[in-house]
Amino acid sequence: MADIQHRSLILMCFRHPADLSPSPLVHALSMITDVQLSALANWLGSLTMVLIVVYHAVGANAKRTDKTTARAMAGEEEVSD
Repeated sequence: MADIQHRSLILMCFRHPADLSPSPLVHALSMITDVQLSALANWLGSLTMVLIVVYHAVGANAKRTDKTTARAMAGEEEVSD
């Protein structure tokens, strides 16, 4: 009986790859569709534009804050630009 189980185990290990069913990993790594690709590209493009606007807003306010801080340290009154 042990000999039959041993042989079946060996046969299971050496099956032809075509006889094996595809693993879940193969299904997870399938190509994305054109619609998914375009949605991803649109989302990433929109995110990039928002980040650029935020970056420039922070940079502009940092320059304005630096001028205000320099004036305050010099004892000058704040003058609106």
